[in-house]
Amino acid sequence: MEDVLSRFEQTAKNVLRLMRDTLQARTFFIATTTKQRFKIVEVINTNDGCTIPSFVDEPLEKSYCSIVAKTATPLFIENTSLSYLVKNLEVTKEYSIGSYAGVPILLEDNTVFGTLCALDPMPYRVTLEDVEKLQSYALLISNAIELETVFRKLKTYEIQTKKELELARKVQNSVLSKDYEDEYLRIHNIFLPSSQLSGDLFFWFPIHEKKYGVLVLDVMGHGVSSALIGMSLKALIQLASTESICPKEMMKKLNTEFYRLFGDFEEVITYVTGIYLVIDVENMMVEYSNAGHPPGYLLIDKQLYPLEKGSLPLGLIKQISIESEQIPITETCEVMLYTDGLIDALKTESTSARQMITNHVEIAIQSKCSIVDYVKKELSAPHYEDDICFVHVEILATKR
Repeated sequence: MEDVLSRFEQTAKNVLRLMRDTLQARTFFIATTTKQRFKIVEVINTNDGCTIPSFVDEPLEKSYCSIVAKTATPLFIENTSLSYLVKNLEVTKEYSIGSYAGVPILLEDNTVFGTLCALDPMPYRVTLEDVEKLQSYALLISNAIELETVFRKLKTYEIQTKKELELARKVQNSVLSKDYEDEYLRIHNIFLPSSQLSGDLFFWFPIHEKKYGVLVLDVMGHGVSSALIGMSLKALIQLASTESICPKEMMKKLNTEFYRLFGDFEEVITYVTGIYLVIDVENMMVEYSNAGHPPGYLLIDKQLYPLEKGSLPLGLIKQISIESEQIPITETCEVMLYTDGLIDALKTESTSARQMITNHVEIAIQSKCSIVDYVKKELSAPHYEDDICFVHVEILATKR
């Protein structure tokens, strides 16, 4: 409670100045009455006013404000020397209190936070206008307390959420594949979430010696919901990675699982695009299936071949028609897979996505720069509107 008070201190001072300028009394204070304690928060004593100290922390029953706090109603005493309620209280004589006007500061749940009081060494009859002013000032303070309380709750929630999102980000990053290299291929990635969690996912894994699977997925949207949806497919992907299944079968399994999870929920409209490749180094063959995903490209002898064949995005319908394509490789070649966030980040208004990819690859080749390093250099903005994922696979066919 005291921590909250430190944040609305300026509001309290402003209210007391208003009271000083608009009421006949010469002493004004704001006090808390919680936990059976009477604590002065702010006080103004004008010339010849009462002698209320700037700091008071006493049992509540020793104060006039105990009556206001217990009844949650205003208390007005024209002449304290004639009032049986307060004339015998020590503070009446100690602080030279001749008249008293106090109103409760009520919070939204109708609990009493404290009191707003006007005092004077001389007797004074409070007018109806004085009462209305005091109640208005008390409401102003109450609103300030409520706003500060809400702010602090939101701040606490924000800090906790940030910690939880950071943990979730670390968990997500821990299950995404890391850069990989062996004698047959090298795989590198660029991963730039638009927020702490991403709907872009990528995995690669050896199926058996000289045969590898590479999968890139993009869940519609980005952020927490997309990340959770994508991660729900992780178990299926892990299972599929232990089996030598073709790209068509992988996409079929993913579609079935995704539709099972979300297809029956009318309030959840989402889908996944993706592309899955099986790279067979022993037989020098790449087979892929594309489910509504940006095409990706196979670079052979400086020629780009789009990876477009496949199906609709996953999860839209229960049964989908799926195609795949096999492409023979006869020499060292490269595969480029990405999500649409990369296209949005790099392309210009006058350039198609395909032409954009072609232009960037040509520039990278001409400058004798690796495609990964070139793309990293081009992605220089501090923040992007969509998640960005770029996966580069270099197949070392000459080493087979």
